[in-house]
Amino acid sequence: MRRFMFRICSRQLNSLVQQRQAIAMLLVAIATLWLWFAPSALAGYQRRSL
Repeated sequence: MRRFMFRICSRQLNSLVQQRQAIAMLLVAIATLWLWFAPSALAGYQRRSL
């Protein structure tokens, strides 16, 4: 029983690490896209407000 619990815990830890890597990659992608599109979007917004 204890071995079974340990196996479940290790599997959860592995999935947690994979989730962290996926979240980090997602944040990097969002930041890259934001930096790519933010200047043109801000310019368009300023043009609309003026």
